[in-house]
Amino acid sequence: VASSVFVNPTQFAAHEDLDKYPRRLEADAAIMEAIGVDLLFAPTESELYPRQDGFMIAPPERFSTLSEGAARPTHFAGVATVCAKLFNILRPAVAFVGQKDAMQCVVLKHLVRDMHLGVRVEVVPTSRAPDGLALSSRNAYLSPDQRRAAPVLYRALRAARDLWLRADAPLPADALQALVRRHLAEEPLVAAVEYVSLADYEEMHELDHLDPPAASSAPRAILSIAARIGDVRLIDNLPLSADPT
Repeated sequence: VASSVFVNPTQFAAHEDLDKYPRRLEADAAIMEAIGVDLLFAPTESELYPRQDGFMIAPPERFSTLSEGAARPTHFAGVATVCAKLFNILRPAVAFVGQKDAMQCVVLKHLVRDMHLGVRVEVVPTSRAPDGLALSSRNAYLSPDQRRAAPVLYRALRAARDLWLRADAPLPADALQALVRRHLAEEPLVAAVEYVSLADYEEMHELDHLDPPAASSAPRAILSIAARIGDVRLIDNLPLSADPT
């Protein structure tokens, strides 16, 4: 089992938080050792990007028009490029990626398929704190009051999922999105909501409605949020399936 740790500059836009993004290699290495990781790959920027004008991988244009891609138009070119480099260096059979970055999961599945990289991408559930907050390096930016407010994202997603689970007829997307926004509006520390997306689970294209739950436990859609608690940008999502566990 190998793990990589790298803060990738090409997935940050000029106005974003690359310079202050948390870097905790020693702590990450201790966690990896404790859980039995055999190899920790922590390259330097010059090792992965020896030239300033090197090749980049551009995802299909549709990814820059949907939810997180529209909010961060250059982000997924950086993600695709660095992951292609890591896959070529490490040659994994399986790459495990976290569900929290929903669009990233879909981009990487398309990347390995379209570029014939020979890697199977497995999506693992979002790791959460006991109060439901999705674990993220950016949580370190939250003040104590903001940290107490931040789980509202997960509560809003769960409320919309619960509404869908009770549905016996197709639900308009805007009904689910409006419910999420109402829950977020009840928290005074939510400074802005960038998007609330209801999208197809496999392709991330926006849906205008969602059929009632069916017997299959496979996710059919995904509900995603980007919001700011104070000035801290957080994202979260919840796959929607008939089995909510």
